[in-house]
Amino acid sequence: MSESALRPAGLWRRLGAVIYDALLVLALWLVAAALLLPLTGGEPVRPGHPLVTLYFLGVAFAFFGWFWTRGGQTAGMRAWRIRLQRADGGPVSWAQALARFVTALPAWSLFVFGLLRATTGAAFHLRPPLDLLLRPAPGVLLALGAAWVIYECSPWTWRDRLTRTRVVCVPRPSQAQA
Repeated sequence: MSESALRPAGLWRRLGAVIYDALLVLALWLVAAALLLPLTGGEPVRPGHPLVTLYFLGVAFAFFGWFWTRGGQTAGMRAWRIRLQRADGGPVSWAQALARFVTALPAWSLFVFGLLRATTGAAFHLRPPLDLLLRPAPGVLLALGAAWVIYECSPWTWRDRLTRTRVVCVPRPSQAQA
């Protein structure tokens, strides 16, 4: 099957890969947090500190960027048989991976904050204007994030055009040989 004949990945495969990879990133964040303890004298870091936030975002980007630029598949993407590639079928560059990661943050942040507020009732105390953005009912946040994620799963979204990448289904080995 030619690279141009690969079909775009659907919503359920993408969500399956995201859940799988989220668990891996969470594990990495636990290790990353443990690495900070000697620097803080064993005390936990202050929540919401900008450098700590950047540190954890950097860890997440390193995870995704490494896999996206080396074969286009994280562990979750491999399990769900999807791949990130350039529009021409080639490997993704670090610049494309960064653009893809950064442009995914707003939609997934809304979705995760809405999910956390809906399932745990957790109140988030953030600095304005973020506090104002995340104050609506959990269902509203969850719906906005989900709608954005669902919209993103249509072929050739604005993120695909901006980064010149696409998420495609990878055929089973038996199908690829046929």
